[in-house]
Amino acid sequence: MRKTLKKEYLSLAYQLRQEGMSYRAISSKIGVSKTQVHKWLCTFANERPIMHETMGKKNLRNFRPSESEPPSNPSEEEEIARLKSELAKANKELAYQKLRADFYDEMINVAEGKFNISIRKKAGAKQ
Repeated sequence: MRKTLKKEYLSLAYQLRQEGMSYRAISSKIGVSKTQVHKWLCTFANERPIMHETMGKKNLRNFRPSESEPPSNPSEEEEIARLKSELAKANKELAYQKLRADFYDEMINVAEGKFNISIRKKAGAKQ
């Protein structure tokens, strides 16, 4: 029962924020603290990555959900295009992280050779 009530409050808070009301006005209308309304809307936005990307944490004060909300029923082609772009972005990030790991590994090799010390922890070292 409590979760249902919270969902109703969250839905109402989101709707009021979409209409342009401030956190303080929403909190007085719903009857919860301004901080709680802010936390709800942050959680709500973080659960929707498209909104989260467009608004960012710093822009949460000026967040207008109607501007960044994804279309309600995207076509299959749009969904495929979106998923392909997400996959390309993920692959690019993976390649960057692999390059970064290789760089750190090589940096340790150079440091070990230059200073003649063992930096990497040996397997089975005493604890």
